[in-house]
Amino acid sequence: MIIFAILNLFGPPLIIFLPILSKNVYMKGSMGMGILETSFSIGVLVGYLILTYIGNFKKYLKPLFTVTLMSGLTTIILAFWNNLFIASATIIFIGLFVGLANIIIMVFFQIQVDKKFIGRVISLLMTITGVLTPISYAIFGSLL
Repeated sequence: MIIFAILNLFGPPLIIFLPILSKNVYMKGSMGMGILETSFSIGVLVGYLILTYIGNFKKYLKPLFTVTLMSGLTTIILAFWNNLFIASATIIFIGLFVGLANIIIMVFFQIQVDKKFIGRVISLLMTITGVLTPISYAIFGSLL
């Protein structure tokens, strides 16, 4: 639960920075923003499809740690590009790792939680996301 909360506190600020990157770094305005957002969505979709084909896996914590670490590293790498299309490819990978992390977390909770409580636990996870996302936007938005 704590890992999920941390991911939802520090993950959403990427969305805050995309318009800034598009306008101030890549000088592409709304067209660049559309490209970056689409790239992220493509990455998430590919991540979902990959796990559809992989199927069952026994351990959850190590893959979750790995994809979270890779997401953070690719976000850091994003800071070094000043070309929109190279950045777009990088954001595809960020989306890929975010998609993988989302599915791993949901599968973990669905398997580990007693069937009688699964609805309550998933509701709690969605509540955590709903509460922490605006808080995250407020914190990181005020830093800009």
